[in-house]
Amino acid sequence: MSNLPPEMQIGVASIDSEHFRLVSLLDRLIYDPSPTTARFSEAFRLLGEEIVAHFTNEERILRSCGMPMVEVDAHVEAHNRILDEYALLDVDMIDNSYGEAWDVSRMIRSWILDHLVEYDLKICKYITTK
Repeated sequence: MSNLPPEMQIGVASIDSEHFRLVSLLDRLIYDPSPTTARFSEAFRLLGEEIVAHFTNEERILRSCGMPMVEVDAHVEAHNRILDEYALLDVDMIDNSYGEAWDVSRMIRSWILDHLVEYDLKICKYITTK
């Protein structure tokens, strides 16, 4: 299980653990905010892997928890936007055309925390094991 605050937990152990790992990677990226360092690059690579695995697991749960398809579709669309933004940022970092380090950190924070609050917490309504 994760060490996320209760108000940020969904009630599904696998999702909560994945969120904890994502937040931990976010912390690593924020505390090493320069996209030119090897530590940042490694954390960013791990973040990408973790995001893909998390979205795959979460989408499986979304489709089986009784959430209306319109909400599932919106949630999956948000996942796809994040994956597209991750891919674009990855290319920008390779080309050293990523802009300000603060903008990179803010974008990554949005992928994790804003998405969790705006989309993932809605899953709680449909999970009966909470």
